[in-house]
Amino acid sequence: MKNQPEKVSPGHRVNGTPHTQIGLLIETRQGEIVEYTLQVSELFGEVPEKVDLFFATPADYEHFSNQLEDDGKAKQLIRGTNDKMLLIQAIRYNEVNLLSIEPFTEKSESAAANISIHDLLEDFPEIYMQYTTDGKLIHLNKIGLKKLGLPPDYPIQQLNVFNLLTDKSKQKLHCRLKAMAKGQEIRPAELEFVHQNGGIVPVLAHSHLLSEATGEKGNFLSILFDISYQKKSERRVGAIREKITVLARTAMHFIRLNSIDEVFHYLESMLKPHLPGYLAVYLKVNQEEKNYKIHAISGISDERIDKINEELGENLFQKEFNLTRDIQNFLSHNRILKHKDGWSAITRQNLPEELAKKLEQQLSITDVFSAGIVQQESIYGGIHFLKQEGAAPLERELIEPLLHQASIILQQLTLNEHLLIAKQQAEQAMREKAEFMSIMGHEIRTPLTSVIGLTDLLLDQKPSKSQLKNLHTLKFSAENLLFLINDLLDFNKIEAGKIKLEKTIIDLPGLVEDLTGAFGPSAKPKGVELVSEIDDDVPRWIKGDKTRLTQVLNNLTSNAVKFTEEGSVRISIKTEKQSEHYVYLNFSIRDTGIGIPENKQKEIFKLYSQADLSTQRNYGGTGLGLTISKRLVDLMGGNITVKSKEGEGSEFLFTLRMEKVPPELVMKDKRQKLKSDNIPVADFTDKKVLMVEDNDINYYLTTQLFKKWNLTIDRAENGLVALKKISRNTYDLILMDIQMPEMDGLEATLHIRKLSDEKIQKIPIIALSAATMDETRRKAQSVGMNDFMTKPINPAELYAKLVRFLIRTEKD
Repeated sequence: MKNQPEKVSPGHRVNGTPHTQIGLLIETRQGEIVEYTLQVSELFGEVPEKVDLFFATPADYEHFSNQLEDDGKAKQLIRGTNDKMLLIQAIRYNEVNLLSIEPFTEKSESAAANISIHDLLEDFPEIYMQYTTDGKLIHLNKIGLKKLGLPPDYPIQQLNVFNLLTDKSKQKLHCRLKAMAKGQEIRPAELEFVHQNGGIVPVLAHSHLLSEATGEKGNFLSILFDISYQKKSERRVGAIREKITVLARTAMHFIRLNSIDEVFHYLESMLKPHLPGYLAVYLKVNQEEKNYKIHAISGISDERIDKINEELGENLFQKEFNLTRDIQNFLSHNRILKHKDGWSAITRQNLPEELAKKLEQQLSITDVFSAGIVQQESIYGGIHFLKQEGAAPLERELIEPLLHQASIILQQLTLNEHLLIAKQQAEQAMREKAEFMSIMGHEIRTPLTSVIGLTDLLLDQKPSKSQLKNLHTLKFSAENLLFLINDLLDFNKIEAGKIKLEKTIIDLPGLVEDLTGAFGPSAKPKGVELVSEIDDDVPRWIKGDKTRLTQVLNNLTSNAVKFTEEGSVRISIKTEKQSEHYVYLNFSIRDTGIGIPENKQKEIFKLYSQADLSTQRNYGGTGLGLTISKRLVDLMGGNITVKSKEGEGSEFLFTLRMEKVPPELVMKDKRQKLKSDNIPVADFTDKKVLMVEDNDINYYLTTQLFKKWNLTIDRAENGLVALKKISRNTYDLILMDIQMPEMDGLEATLHIRKLSDEKIQKIPIIALSAATMDETRRKAQSVGMNDFMTKPINPAELYAKLVRFLIRTEKD
């Protein structure tokens, strides 16, 4: 048997007596296995955590366990397992049951008939003893004799348990025996036995007063578990407790350090008192560049370092040394390792050979050790310990944990540096992106607003019926292109969830007609039929965000036409259900195009995703359209799905809850539209407007509207020109573009609001901008602008604002 049994799970397995098939096992009264010998696992295979698993049912085990009594008598059970019949015998002892398990034979059953607790525990791998009240030993098993240093044939009757104990344990055992004699329950206690060689054998004693039923009333029985290993561990812990205290203090100090240099300075100051007879070279490693610099050298005078620098011809603390593979291997963990090649291992490729040999002799270096300052495979530094003649061994228990602490804080500080750099780079990238988006937004939207504005002018000049249809299609297409560009430029706004939905009255048949009109010219040359279907029970007028709904339908229809070479594209709207105030509409765009492979259908709504690379090569596109559509449908409270079969076509479906529009609101909206289409000429006599605009086309479009309204307009190309004109002329209102060269509209407005002339200072200013972001509106408001309009200028909206500031304000 082993003095220190091996720990395994389940339970605590120990080796039994060789050349025997009898297994021994100790369980608590709750059935949990505490100890078992190797033979138990050989008989049963895998040993469970509880004995009841050896039985057919828990009830069988409970019945067997209830038969056990504190009389020292064994109870038997025969059961089969793994093609074997086993004889299980159990004796109840205090709070545990002792079981022996062996293959069943008639001989074994007969031999077991009179088994006693002494027989059962004779081969147990821990000390078992029985003794009288005055300590006279009655029985001591073989392992007990061995662990106390006594020969196997020692006459145990001559022994007294009190004589085998230390003085302190004698008193403790005496008190325990008195307590048990009075019927008190006692817990296991630690005792110290004296080995024959004078050593101490610490044990954990489980003791029990034998009952009258055993025939040995008044005697005591103890099982003693050797805890030498645990005590040795405790002594080791006690020996390093002071070092742990030091490490606790250093850990608290480390976390207050703010720079990498501070960490190395503090590490050097903490280690210096613990390195007598050593030169310690502290290294700061740049793993990316595969080099390191010397941060400090302790254990050597400054004069000696100056001498080395002089012979080397350069400063040791400024030189970049090669991080050779040998050194990197030694610095790749926090443990202290000895260099096989000694001094030459760290001087090779770093110091001239003659200088290295000279220094080795002068400094009396006998051994070289290295340890890294490492965290998660990243080397932040290290230390070379150069042992001089007569130096004591290194205090590894202190040094290695200190290096580990330093590695943690160095990792954090390095990470903080990287995060700070990354943050600065990200902020710079965001600023550059914002500037780029702002410039691109202005540059792209400006010509588009001109197209829309010119289209409005042409629509206002009584075109023919065929021209009217073309102009409507042109305007619809240009506006949708503008919407698409807005979302492309402001996609980060969608990602951040900052798009706000607007509710306006939508003419569904009119919207679908605009769609078919816009995409008909693309479908017709390919022979693709563009069909629209709206069920009769679908309300014509609904309330929702027309811009976003149009953009979704525009994206889906555009894709359908693009990916269909023959057949048809069908736009349909059906009613799913409706209530008094709301209607649930099913929108469907179905085509007979190339279709989408089944394994790609879940991917197509992801950012920049297309079915495959050939799709992008053959049909173009960024892969943003479906992503934007899904985000917008989600935002409107719906859900978009796809049904598709490769080579046969696709159908995109989404359902939205839309608000019904009362008839009176429909009539009001119609009157407003009629008013917008036939803008009345108000009395703007003697009213003069200054338009601050650098774009010629935008100015031209506005002048055409102002001529129609009999309104005088003047122009300034930028903010500087505007300030000069204001000082010389009288204006009733200013239309101020925000983004202009030399001086923008925001700065110009600030100057106007600070002028001493109160009349000029309070002149109404309406901001004009191609940007749609809320931030632009807030800036305009913050500098004192009275209102805001986005380009392209809507004539009806502009007219309403002019009436408000030029006519109504005057009346008010």
